[in-house]
Amino acid sequence: MRCFLAMTLGSLLTIGCGNDDNGSGGTGGTGGTGGGGDALVVEVEWAPEGTCAPGTASDYAVDVTVVSGMEPFTIMGSVQSCNPTLTMETNTINCPNLAAYPATVTVTDGADAMTTVEFAIDVCESGSAP
Repeated sequence: MRCFLAMTLGSLLTIGCGNDDNGSGGTGGTGGTGGGGDALVVEVEWAPEGTCAPGTASDYAVDVTVVSGMEPFTIMGSVQSCNPTLTMETNTINCPNLAAYPATVTVTDGADAMTTVEFAIDVCESGSAP
């Protein structure tokens, strides 16, 4: 059995194992089939919704996109000082806009592969990770 560990910018971590049987049969540990399958890849994007001003609480749209992996997906995450938690592909949270807020989203796929994306939502700024 071959295993790999890959880490890219933005703290995206993928771990996978697969059969050494020329890619046919078996289930890869990253959510695909065959010799290692598809890595679980996740992207997160966020943007303020409506009017946003420093020091005034406002809503942010946070979208979690699973680029590759095996369904079903479980999403669990949070943004410090913001509510509610992130549990869906499309989330709306409310942040006080006093500072940059560290955030983490962990996605687990149907093959039990797991990826965590870390990012920060800055006051009234849009962004994406990784």
